[in-house]
Amino acid sequence: MAADEWYRQTEWTEEGAALFEEKIARARSQKAQYLTLQAYHLLDARPDVSLKLLDRADAADQAGDGFEQARINTFRAEANLRLGQIEDVLAAYKRAMKRQDGSGVIYTSAALDYAFIVSYFEIAEEYRHALQILEQFEGSPIGQTNAQAWGAHALILGDQGDAAAKPLARDALAHRGDDREVLRQLPPQAGGIQMANFVDRLEAIATG
Repeated sequence: MAADEWYRQTEWTEEGAALFEEKIARARSQKAQYLTLQAYHLLDARPDVSLKLLDRADAADQAGDGFEQARINTFRAEANLRLGQIEDVLAAYKRAMKRQDGSGVIYTSAALDYAFIVSYFEIAEEYRHALQILEQFEGSPIGQTNAQAWGAHALILGDQGDAAAKPLARDALAHRGDDREVLRQLPPQAGGIQMANFVDRLEAIATG
């Protein structure tokens, strides 16, 4: 086994878990990082285990410098999404954004993925916050070619009956091969999300 494979396991067997616990117990530093990385590598196979590891990573990180907080909460959101726990997804993304905002980072994958979840599941009480994020993002150079941002914005405005949704939907569809959003990497139907449904809804807005 390579030196770093003990905290990058993609399956969670009894032997693998025992090895991880042995190694993490002996680690003198970077425990939060090891726990976070192992949680990330188990997101697809064992999101339930990922959440437990992230709880431990959070405790270790807060006892240290807090450097892993944004990443811990982003991965926590992804694990909860795989389990269909949408309220927990939003809460985790909000914590990640708060941490990133405090460090001076504005345009992050956590912010865009939060806006996508709000738009996809039509969570009206979160629309205002999501629109604030999307309006800021679209003012950045990155926002000129990001289909995820345009698409989320179109879905929210479309649900509100705003005519500005149509050109945004068209832009999202025209550039959807350009985006590199985390959500594209999810297994099919994770958390009830189907990217084909996302595209169909954008096409309905664009041609409506």
